[in-house]
Amino acid sequence: MSNEKTGYQLLLERLGNNPALKEQALSATPEQFAALCREHGLKEITLDRAETLQKRLKETFDATTGALSDDQLAAAAGGGFCECGSFGDVFC
Repeated sequence: MSNEKTGYQLLLERLGNNPALKEQALSATPEQFAALCREHGLKEITLDRAETLQKRLKETFDATTGALSDDQLAAAAGGGFCECGSFGDVFC
């Protein structure tokens, strides 16, 4: 298993470290969110996958602090994107 972070994990880190980007991602339309994902390394993401990912992010980010706990980050990153380009535990 590789120690390299998946595109999804990197996106989560960027969102967690950049409140403005996180707000943009969470308030975007599905089409805007898919474009944002592509800009941040998830080049092959489809609209359906982007919608699922955005929903998962909304459920994962803590509404009070806007931050991810280590457990939340691990849960959200679980599976990651597979070699086939789909989202691990959601699409494979």
